[in-house]
Amino acid sequence: MTVKPILFAALLAPPALCHAALFSGLATMTSGPTTQLGTIVNSAITITNTPTAFTVAGFVDIQVPAGAVSGTLLQFTVDRPLNAAYFPPVSTLSTTTTLTGFSAPPAGSTFGPTSGTTNTEFNLYPGVLFSKSNIPLLLTNGAAVWLSLSNTSPLFVYTTGGTQYVRQTFDLDGVILTGPGGIWTVDFPITSEVVPEPMSFLALGMGVLALVRRKKR
Repeated sequence: MTVKPILFAALLAPPALCHAALFSGLATMTSGPTTQLGTIVNSAITITNTPTAFTVAGFVDIQVPAGAVSGTLLQFTVDRPLNAAYFPPVSTLSTTTTLTGFSAPPAGSTFGPTSGTTNTEFNLYPGVLFSKSNIPLLLTNGAAVWLSLSNTSPLFVYTTGGTQYVRQTFDLDGVILTGPGGIWTVDFPITSEVVPEPMSFLALGMGVLALVRRKKR
């Protein structure tokens, strides 16, 4: 194969191949799942990793007591380490968080309105002005259905090096006013994806082209 076909193949390669070394390991649960409303009696959560993303899927059943109770309904954190040798060492990225699922409170109870959030961010580039893609969560009478909710962060300039990771957080409150108690189920998959800015691939390709031309000279 000649130089030009190699170059064109690199420019046309899909983002997943170009970013195969973005992460240095698998995503793991680093906090939770926890609740302040009762006891977690059943939890089935799996984590699936791809070259540029990870998905946390499953459900959590929470046994809530009779009477009034309030606090965190469900909270957990998942981290995936970034590769300090990732190439290119400076790149323009964004994150995207996608959620599908539901909240199903126990029957026969009354609830107050509550809120929460699920989001994705780089630990060294935190916040909605940088890498955070944030999905607000609202419960009406304790219930909600989330159908392919998605949010993408602003573009930010990422520089490799040091201890860096991508963090996914789920944090949702619950308020029970009255009722006999029972099982409160929270169901999801949540996907955290790192999205390369398309122009970064063009810049990388132009750099390779310039290097090839210089070598030929």
